[in-house]
Amino acid sequence: MNLRLRQWQRLIAEARSEPGLLQDLMIQVSQALKADSCSLFMVHHASEQFVLMASNGLAPEAIGTLKVPRDKGLIGTIGQRQEQLRLKDARRHPAFLEVPGIGEEDCRAYLGVPVLHQGRVVGVLVAQQFGRRQFSSADEALMLTLSAQLAESLSTLAMERLLDEHTERLGQRLRGQPVSPGIAIGKTVFWSSDISLTSVPDKQADDPQAELDRLRAATRSLKEELETAADALRTTLPETELLLFTAFGQILTDAKLWEELQAHVARGLWAPAAVRKTFTMYATRLADAEQGYLAERSEDLLDLGQRLVRKLLVEKRKEQRWPKGTVLVAESISATMLAAVPRDRLVGLVSMRGSPTSHAGILARALGVPAIFGIDGLETQALDGREIIIDGYRGDVLVEPAAAVHAHYKDRLREEEARLRRWRSLSKQPAATRDGHRVPLMVNVGSSLDASDELDARADGVGLFRTEVPFMLSERFLSEEEQTGLYRKVLKAMKGKPVMIRTLDIGGDKQLPYFPIEDPNPFLGWRGIRVSLDHPELFLVQIRAMLKANRGLANLHIVLPMVSQTDEFLECRDLIRQAHQELLAEDRKIGDLPPVGLVVEVPSSIFQIRTLARHADFVSIGTNDLTQYLLAVDRGNERVAQGFDALHPAVLNAVREVVRGAHREQCPVHVCGEMAGDVMGAALLVGLGVDGLSMSHPSLGRVRELLAGLTLSQAQAWARSARGLDSGAEVRLWLTREFAKYRLGYLLSGVEARR
Repeated sequence: MNLRLRQWQRLIAEARSEPGLLQDLMIQVSQALKADSCSLFMVHHASEQFVLMASNGLAPEAIGTLKVPRDKGLIGTIGQRQEQLRLKDARRHPAFLEVPGIGEEDCRAYLGVPVLHQGRVVGVLVAQQFGRRQFSSADEALMLTLSAQLAESLSTLAMERLLDEHTERLGQRLRGQPVSPGIAIGKTVFWSSDISLTSVPDKQADDPQAELDRLRAATRSLKEELETAADALRTTLPETELLLFTAFGQILTDAKLWEELQAHVARGLWAPAAVRKTFTMYATRLADAEQGYLAERSEDLLDLGQRLVRKLLVEKRKEQRWPKGTVLVAESISATMLAAVPRDRLVGLVSMRGSPTSHAGILARALGVPAIFGIDGLETQALDGREIIIDGYRGDVLVEPAAAVHAHYKDRLREEEARLRRWRSLSKQPAATRDGHRVPLMVNVGSSLDASDELDARADGVGLFRTEVPFMLSERFLSEEEQTGLYRKVLKAMKGKPVMIRTLDIGGDKQLPYFPIEDPNPFLGWRGIRVSLDHPELFLVQIRAMLKANRGLANLHIVLPMVSQTDEFLECRDLIRQAHQELLAEDRKIGDLPPVGLVVEVPSSIFQIRTLARHADFVSIGTNDLTQYLLAVDRGNERVAQGFDALHPAVLNAVREVVRGAHREQCPVHVCGEMAGDVMGAALLVGLGVDGLSMSHPSLGRVRELLAGLTLSQAQAWARSARGLDSGAEVRLWLTREFAKYRLGYLLSGVEARR
């Protein structure tokens, strides 16, 4: 059976680009069920009907032409109720709708299941029997499994057909890179860059001193503008995000940059040309850097240079009006542009340049604003004032959408809002399984701590605060005072709930622009705790900042990354005690020593977990790196990344060993990797006995809903079975069937269900 399901899974994946393969799938399903007929109906969004898309057993001429209203017949009943139907005699059902001439006149036994994607019905899968044989519960489970596998492909095909019709009529569909998820419907406002940095000509200046004076005045004005922008966002964004504006201010006063500017002016160039040459040179150096993060900073540097040129040329931007539902469109969106738009007016972002790791991308996600960047050939100015829809999940930009498209996305927005309301109502209750087993759900924090008042209601704490992110957003190491402010804001926001702050974890794929680490094998080299132990002066500053931030709050937990030996943990713990004693001598109200734990992400720590757990106050499992090291798969390497799977039985068995070993030493265990936010992963982790899960904000509601529909015994049974399978693909396939059996299949749709 698993072999057959794997074959069908491959066929479904290929059907996204070749829909005709679904006909082959119907033939194979008919044979597997020994059914006389198997058919797939797809929702046609524009006409609100179910259309026969593929069939084995019904008249071939009916494919593509047979249409069933969404409120008629057995198909409509299944779609409206979102439940399967298994009937002994379909013709006796009051909703039966006879369609002459398609070959189902002798239909008796009937099995129909809805195909659900993100809570929406996108199709119906039907099997029919013309003789006396009836469909069994095993047949029903197989159809539900197939339905769950079909969901995303069928949703994609349905949307493509709808958008193709839109394109045929209007030709206004653009594709880009989804940077921040979500749907936005609004009116575009084009941000014009009238003066381009690259178009500034070389001109000779008569008075170099006057040019320098102009340059200083423009720099002061721009710094003030940046500070104003930061103040405008201070109530919306956390300090980690606002570091960008501080970094911009530091660039404008950088000594080496000013030496370069002065040298150009001294050679007779006017100030705008000096800015062009200097900022372009530095941006080119960053763009050529091997590290993706540094390359992304080149866009920010060019944006800063362009703004300085505008100041020099006394650009007077007209007073901009921001309509309700503004979608900001620009060739390149910057942080200062975002600050200029009132938050209650901004619903989306569209940019010709940029990527998910750009500062604008980071800020878009922090603000919860759907965004699509990197649209080639975008005529930005032509979009000004147009009605627009952006799909931040797919990367589609639809200009002047057709009525059917507009109605579809309006429904999507309403459904998203309803889902959020449901998740908010669930968040008022403790996260627990259906039989009352409590599972704390915490949130991972890096660059985008949610500053809303709802954070403490939705999460049971912060399971991972990645302190390297604010360091990456800065142009230098943060001072003790700066770190204290950052950490205290998070600790206070959680109102007594635990906050697990991980010490600086740099190296590997996380580089600081001002502290480059060159390693022939970076993931097995100088990173994480090894850097901290080799630079205790940096480590102690960070620990002092954490302890000072915790004064009077007492919810700090310190986490040490990449521990591979017990001695490393003990040495760091001694340094933490040293810092605590020093601070106690300075301030007796500093509080007790907080709990100290470690992240299990190196295989060696699995096999010495009991020794580590005797010394640690808690254990956190980082499934991202643990999976990478256990399976010897670099997830950033396209050649082998498909082998990275946190649901691989080897990973599941490793988690089980950690939980068993730590619990024997009375040491709690939680998981902070992406596996915790995948509903399949979360179900297995609960079954493996972890004490808490930590994940990104978007996953909280979905996992909370999963727990409410699951019992602990179910989760434990799933974990036992999954550990005995042969591969991650087998685990996912088997769990898909189980989720469908327990009517949890709708939770598998969407970003959180993907690897």
